[in-house]
Amino acid sequence: NDFPLVLQVGEEVVSLGRIACPIILTTLLIHSRSIVSTLFLSHLGDVELAGGSLALGFYNITGVSVMKGLSAGMDPICGQAFGAKRWAVLSQTYQKMLCLLLLASTLLICLLWLNLEPIFLRHALGAGQPTRAQWTSVIGISLAFGYAILACVFTNFLGEAWGKLYTQDPDVVKLISIGLPIVGLCELGNAPQTAACGVLSGTARPKEGARINLFAFYLVGFPVAILLTFQLKMGYRGLWLGLFSAQVACVSMMLYTLLKTDWKHQAKRAEELTAAVGERDDLEDGLINDSNDER
Repeated sequence: NDFPLVLQVGEEVVSLGRIACPIILTTLLIHSRSIVSTLFLSHLGDVELAGGSLALGFYNITGVSVMKGLSAGMDPICGQAFGAKRWAVLSQTYQKMLCLLLLASTLLICLLWLNLEPIFLRHALGAGQPTRAQWTSVIGISLAFGYAILACVFTNFLGEAWGKLYTQDPDVVKLISIGLPIVGLCELGNAPQTAACGVLSGTARPKEGARINLFAFYLVGFPVAILLTFQLKMGYRGLWLGLFSAQVACVSMMLYTLLKTDWKHQAKRAEELTAAVGERDDLEDGLINDSNDER
């Protein structure tokens, strides 16, 4: 039976919640540092606010994003190895990535942020359960849609109140009140496409997610933003609408890719990835050699 019972769906939602809630809390605490810092900077002056925002952006792009990108490289391997109960592969991959992250963090002189996130989809594939993996992805993306709706409603109700927390400049407050509703619309695409990207990562297909993001944001969103902002004279609103178009394109392609996914093939592929490759039992080599067969 390809359709799970209501009880099974409920159990899956609870399982995802147990994983998601600590991660959500951790993420909120991490980002609250930037929010609090920006709030204090806003009371020092516009120049200080602009400088602090630029510094935080530079830190996130050149530091945190590099660390997160490196650590994400072990997600498909560790998740599927856990599902297949290949503890040696899990331990070796973790140790190798830890050494790489320590080296990278030393060179970048930034804090090490390593987050080994167990995803049930990877576990299910590693355990040879394609139907469960498929429904885990469906439930996860559905929950992301629910969150996106709440975020959209929240940002639309904030209005000028959010801008006044940071500055009393009427022009800045007006721009924020214009952009927030569109940001809420963007979240309708951002949340589910982020969940879908996690599914692609869990099935060891990060290249597909990267290609979709590249196409959506640089070949769709960027030209649309330029067209709306400069050609159609929509100004600031046009920039945000360009981002919205990118999110729509991205989530559409992500969902289409998942709809075309052969989950039985992915389960078989996960079994091959976690199988011994030669005498070294090198799972990374298996992942690299199998990358040409990605779907």
